[in-house]
Amino acid sequence: MMTTTEQNVSDLRTALVRNAVAALPWYAVLDAAQEASVARRARTAGLSVQSLYAGQLGVQLDHVAPHLATFAPDGSFGQWLFEHWGENLGILLQAPVPFEALHKHLRQFLLVKDEAGRKYRFRFYDPRVLRAFLPVCTRNEAHQFFGPAQCFYTAARDGRAIIAYRWTTNGLATRVLEPAAAARETRR
Repeated sequence: MMTTTEQNVSDLRTALVRNAVAALPWYAVLDAAQEASVARRARTAGLSVQSLYAGQLGVQLDHVAPHLATFAPDGSFGQWLFEHWGENLGILLQAPVPFEALHKHLRQFLLVKDEAGRKYRFRFYDPRVLRAFLPVCTRNEAHQFFGPAQCFYTAARDGRAIIAYRWTTNGLATRVLEPAAAARETRR
């Protein structure tokens, strides 16, 4: 018999896979600043992992950097990540491109400029930031940000559900994926 935690993990995984874009590779952008062991855990699970910071900066900041990783929702790392889903450890996405192409695309968003030309680090890989950013993007901004990605997934504010952001021909579509256990609890 599953424990409540195991059931919640199973329900999250099921909700995610049901909404997935069929046959597209899975990726995660992991935030080592939130949990220093997250990239090491992904590597230990056999996933390809690479810091989004390049060169010497990437080496120096590896312990707090964002890392792109391959991802398998049904793998051991997926199990661990869903157990910690509400802790803002990163985001998931699906894109029909190789790891290297997605890595290159995502790197261009690490630094952004405001209207005055000041540069800022953009923590798009933090679910709290992505949840605030995507809904206020212009159509052009969202299209540029998505690039080859077709869907981004973040933890909902309460950490009990998944928010799916999908790029469609009509623009950005947002859907809250309620796990079965959460749906049962809200109906009571």
